[in-house]
Amino acid sequence: RSLAALSSYAQWLRRNKTDIRKFEDIDKKKVKEIIASARKEKRRFLPESEAHEILKAYGFPVLGYRLATNEADCMRFAEEIGYPVALKIVSPDILHKVDVGGVRVNIRNREELEKACQEMRRCVNKMEPEADVWGILVQQMAEKGKETIIGMNRDPDFGAMLVFGMGGVYVEALRDVTFRLAPIRESNAQHMVRSIRGHRILEGVRGEKPSDVGAIVECLQRLSQLVNDFEEITELDINPFIVFDKGKGAKVIDARILIGER
Repeated sequence: RSLAALSSYAQWLRRNKTDIRKFEDIDKKKVKEIIASARKEKRRFLPESEAHEILKAYGFPVLGYRLATNEADCMRFAEEIGYPVALKIVSPDILHKVDVGGVRVNIRNREELEKACQEMRRCVNKMEPEADVWGILVQQMAEKGKETIIGMNRDPDFGAMLVFGMGGVYVEALRDVTFRLAPIRESNAQHMVRSIRGHRILEGVRGEKPSDVGAIVECLQRLSQLVNDFEEITELDINPFIVFDKGKGAKVIDARILIGER
């Protein structure tokens, strides 16, 4: 084990060193405005609509979405985005939407949309009658891909700790994740992807095509820049972060952000 540790350390010393990438296609002003608005309202939790706006401002690949305040808007936005769509309840008081019946997916036409809106509001009103509901997020449905998680938790001693792993509903059970301190270099981001047990799934198994690891690496670097630019962000989860076949990119499906004092 000692010799193996020495060998591993020697390889680390000989590694290809990369710089910290600085992205210019960002909108810091937009993020400042969203955080300032939440602080003014004394909110720590940013609902998904605001989380998507922040990620979009920092160049993350976000699915098409619109925030509807009534059923008529839902119908109109679904036509504009194009079926199939997903519906998600938007409320600063609801952290886990699935637990209160606040999510409907793969809605294929107007009739299904109308039924889904009514059922979802009924479930949410029953489970969270006191919640301040802002509306419904109408979101484009993503194609099938590999579910991963990208996130950050700000440790009081170490600062911004980035996380990557296989995502979806099983992330808390499987715990197949890895951590790095921000800021990270491209080589750090690549190593994060290779460090998890599930990296072979991303490489392609049993005839499957390899996933677009490059899209993951870029988004980890974008996340690193975002949380370094805004120390107010104390927690950030993108789960799932769907990764498609190599060359086809990735998409943010669900996101949540918590803010605190700088």
